Amino acid sequence: MSEEKEVFIIEEDEAGQRIDKFLTELFDDYSRMFLQKLIKQGDVTLKRDGKMMEGFKSGENLFIGDEVTVTLPEEQSFELIAEKVDLPILFEDEHMLVINKPAGMVVHPGAGVHDGTLVNALLGYSEETFRPMDEEGRPGIVHRLDKETSGVLIVAKNRKAKEKLSRSFAKRTVDKYYVALLRGHIRIGRGTLETMIGRSKVNRQKMVVYDEDAGIGKNAITHYKVIAQNNGSTLVKVKIDTGRTHQIRVHMSEMGFPVIGDKIYGTKRLEMKDSPKRHLLHAWRLKIDHPVSGEPMTFTAPIPEDFSEIADKFKIEVNG
Repeated sequence: MSEEKEVFIIEEDEAGQRIDKFLTELFDDYSRMFLQKLIKQGDVTLKRDGKMMEGFKSGENLFIGDEVTVTLPEEQSFELIAEKVDLPILFEDEHMLVINKPAGMVVHPGAGVHDGTLVNALLGYSEETFRPMDEEGRPGIVHRLDKETSGVLIVAKNRKAKEKLSRSFAKRTVDKYYVALLRGHIRIGRGTLETMIGRSKVNRQKMVVYDEDAGIGKNAITHYKVIAQNNGSTLVKVKIDTGRTHQIRVHMSEMGFPVIGDKIYGTKRLEMKDSPKRHLLHAWRLKIDHPVSGEPMTFTAPIPEDFSEIADKFKIEVNG
């Protein structure tokens, strides 16, 4: 099993945090308990003022200039294959690539999926750029979208850009906007949902809302605004402050208005003639500072045809 090693130098606005909390925000795929275990077994090192800190615990507070090195076990032991895929590119420069991810494409290999992913497509697009970054199995990947979710996705083209972009997502300085078509009519035109979201103890493929007192899950904040309603459906624009797994789908379902086509969180199925092949969630717009120049940038992915076709059946017009 190969390992992934990441090194971070603590900046001013990160100082004062517990090291386990800092790592939990950066490595959203992993639970705090798992990261605390890595600290305990020595897979996380801390260097301060040029000296290695010995015997530090999960509650250790970080200082400006601290060097944190994390060694994560890498699940996959196969070689990534380059595949030629026509990627819909929204923007590209020497530091980053922004694509309109098609619905149905998995972002990176894992869980038995070794081909047909965005990572395979990136290697096929520019192997000389992404192959040197593939020791972690996710070259250039700084955030993710669910397989069935379409829309804006940013990829780093070098290690410096990857670290900067990863920090932007971890610090929540990225504005992420989605469009979703929901089942049912929402009476309140706008609102905010803030809950703890964690993996279900019964179905490991499903995320659920937990009470804060339970001490399970991670904080998730979702803002929604109703755009249109008709024939038992509601079109909403959504902004998320956090990026938890399945966050929008979980929150909308928790409200009683699941994303249409959602096979996991949907509580009401459409008639077969109207049932889409995927859940109708689209990462519509993303605002982020450029990882090198710091220039504010906005990227927008047009609403895909399959989304518009289903909306049309409900006589809802989708713009954007």
